[in-house]
Parts: sequence; structure tokens; C-alpha cells
Amino acid sequence: MASGERRDGPERDEEEEEEERTPTVAKNTPLYFYSTRPGKPGAMFSNFSDHPFVADDGLSYWTNEHYFQAQKFAKTDPEWAASIRLSRSPSQAKKKGGSRSHPMRADWNLVRERVMYKGLELKALCNDDFLDELLASGARPLFENSPSDYYWGIGHHQSGQNRLGHLLMKLRGRVAAMGKETWKAATRRRHFGRSPRADRKRPAPVADERARKAPRASNGSPPQTNKEMVL
Repeated sequence: MASGERRDGPERDEEEEEEERTPTVAKNTPLYFYSTRPGKPGAMFSNFSDHPFVADDGLSYWTNEHYFQAQKFAKTDPEWAASIRLSRSPSQAKKKGGSRSHPMRADWNLVRERVMYKGLELKALCNDDFLDELLASGARPLFENSPSDYYWGIGHHQSGQNRLGHLLMKLRGRVAAMGKETWKAATRRRHFGRSPRADRKRPAPVADERARKAPRASNGSPPQTNKEMVL
């Protein structure tokens, strides 16, 4: 049968039928993400996604949202920062982070993108599934489809700055350019000061699945991610 010719009837094989059921996504097709529900497009790209990690402060964070919000007060009000870190959900962490009853670092608007990007790097270091999903998006433009956030997302009328989407694409580009394992080793050294020799001795950081699936402690503490993997 000629190449590209459609076969009808019982002689059609399963592979041909699977190809018809699977739509082809163009490499420049925008990917809009927001929900963290399994199966939703870009669910892992949300700051609310369940991807715990250990930061260079030696503390573990449930999500990147917990990390980002806590950094607003890490030096100006450590107790409030700890309360944010121990929040039982990313939405609660975000709400606490929006409080103006506690002193926030004065230069926050100048450093917030740097903090956000660092959180994304730490998330990628400790969660291969997130990093692999990000790389698998190829060159597709990424948009956080938040209806209310006009800075990190695109807002209700899609006129927002989409800064989270841009930072994710920046991270994706750097990892793709360097190669996954090379990027992980270099980034691990930059954040945790590990020597190249030590990198070869210890595995790349991977989130502890037991901690991810285990219920939270009665005091709301984050999972005890294995620090030996990243420190």
C-alpha cells in the first residue's frame, strides 16, 4: 500500500488507530497552565503543585508557593516566615504572605523575581518529574492562566505580564542548553557549595516519595525531605 494511504476495515492495525487518536501539538502551540489537578495541562508548573524541596537554608518546603511567600519575611520576621512555611496548604501560605501586619523586606519588589527563579531551580533539583515535564514542553510558550494575577499570570483579559511563565521558559532553556545532569550538578554546587567530587559521590536530589505521600504531622510540619540529597 502506498505511503500515507488510509487503510479501512479489519486489516487496520492498532498502531495506525493510535496515531489517529493522538493529536499532534505544534511546537509553538501555547500551553496555558493554572490548575494542579492531575491530567490538567502544565499541572506541575503551578507554584501550588505538590513538589516539596529542601532549600539552601536547610529547611524543607511543601511547595514553591510556601518558599516564595516565606522569603518575604525570612529576615524581617523569622517567626512569621516559619508560620508561612508550616502552612497546611499553598493557598494558606499565599494568604499569610499577603499580610501587611508583619514587616516585609523593603526591597521585595526588586528581588521577587530572583527569589521566584531560585525556588523554581530548587523545585527542579528535587523533583525529576517536574523537570522532565518542563523539558518535554519543548519550545511551547508557557502562560500562567490566572484570572486575577496580572504580574505572575496573564490575568482575566490575558493582558498580564506572565512573569512566572517567562521564568519557567528561562529555566527550561538553560537546562536544555546545558543538559539535564550537567545543569543539576552546576546548580547544586551554586546553591549548596558542593564540590564536583562530592557531586559524583552523591545522587541528584529527588523528592522523597514517602514524605510526599505521608500525612502531615499534627503540627503541620513539612515532609522531612532527605537533606543528604542536596546539602
